[in-house]
Amino acid sequence: MNSSINRQIFSSESNVGKKKVCVLQKECALINNDINITTYDEYIDKYYSLEFLSSCDLIIDAVENSSTKLILK
Repeated sequence: MNSSINRQIFSSESNVGKKKVCVLQKECALINNDINITTYDEYIDKYYSLEFLSSCDLIIDAVENSSTKLILK
């Protein structure tokens, strides 16, 4: 199996192939079901990010590439 499970805290073999945003939403709700989580499965680039990120209270980084990580920083 070729995956990056070892680098992703909420990942396991049972959720391979599932979207990270869905897995993280469910896992966070298990920790505290009183919180309101809105997920966005979006492509982030330097042009789109300012408008999108300004509306977020918290961002959970689940990206694979370093250029996107730098935008989120």
